[in-house]
Order: sequence, then structure tokens, then C-alpha cells
Amino acid sequence: MKESYESNWAEYGRICRYFKLALIATFTLPFLMVLIASLLMRFKALQFIYGISNLPFLLGCVLLFAALYFAYVKYTWDCPRCGRRFGQSDECRFCSLPKLADQDDGAERTRSRI
Repeated sequence: MKESYESNWAEYGRICRYFKLALIATFTLPFLMVLIASLLMRFKALQFIYGISNLPFLLGCVLLFAALYFAYVKYTWDCPRCGRRFGQSDECRFCSLPKLADQDDGAERTRSRI
């Protein structure tokens, strides 16, 4: 049973990291693309960049939907012990399993970082 908890919490940690990465990328990558495109448009040979000016907006939309998807998966995460929705609390509302618990007996041994 311990292996299944560890693999479930590892997957939860992966989802949390993907959510954070997608959220940061949503607000930084489109702005960086606009900045780089505006710098490159100063050169006559690179005027074709003007034709793809909607690309930062489309990238921002895709990244926003990715962040929303990972937030949904994180919020609807199932408890490894009882299988019900864990939610955003530090322990399961139904079976009181602490978040990131390695053992079934509810011991306080947890991982320090997601």
C-alpha cells in the first residue's frame, strides 16, 4: 500500500508543478514574444513577422487553458485511501489522510516539497 501512496502523491506533485509552470508561462511567454518580435521588426528583412502578430495571443490562450486544466485536475484529485475528492485542505475530509502521507496509519512523515 505504501508504494501506491507514494506514486499517487508523486503524480499530485507533478500536477502541481505543471500548474505552476503553465501559470507562469501564461503571463510571461506572450509578453516576451511581443518584445522579441518588436525588436526584430526594426530590421527590414524581418518584416514578415508582422504577419504572425496574433501568435502571442494564441499562445497565451493555449497556456491559459493548460493552467485551467491542471488547476481542475489538482482540485478534483482523489484521495489515495478512500477515493473521494481530496480538495484543497491539508487532510482528506472523509478519511482524515494527511496530504502527502507516506503510510496508511496517518503518520506525520511527509515530503517537504511538492
